[in-house]
Amino acid sequence: MVPLVLYAQCVDYQVQDRWRDCFTDDAVVELRLPGADRQPMMLQGIQGIADAVPGAAAVGGQLHAISNVIVDMHSNQTSATVHSCFARIGVGRGLDVLISYGYYEDTVVLGEDGRWRLARRAITVVGRKTTTRLQDDHSIGGDDR
Repeated sequence: MVPLVLYAQCVDYQVQDRWRDCFTDDAVVELRLPGADRQPMMLQGIQGIADAVPGAAAVGGQLHAISNVIVDMHSNQTSATVHSCFARIGVGRGLDVLISYGYYEDTVVLGEDGRWRLARRAITVVGRKTTTRLQDDHSIGGDDR
């Protein structure tokens, strides 16, 4: 699905004038960070998303890797639910590091102009770099050194 890749590339390559086109005007983004006691952050509408993430495409120094994409096309053929995994990697500062990883669950819709856009994006961050370690909600065995 084009908006998944286009959004990631706009942020990674600092293409500030195109990332808004990845979303519908009334899009909703739900961001869940690690920690069972944390409430999700809800962003409403393209302007709400832009206000919450100033200069989203100006961050630079990072790469998004998106994988394990599953597309469930809805019966109307003009919308779909897309499940995927992401890893956000910091690069170019002399030390490449995993910044965060998790899941996207997206609802995409086909616009009248023939372009797919994100109408809803739920971001679940499973782990993220806080200082020198990854904060992780899931243990994968081994000791905790």
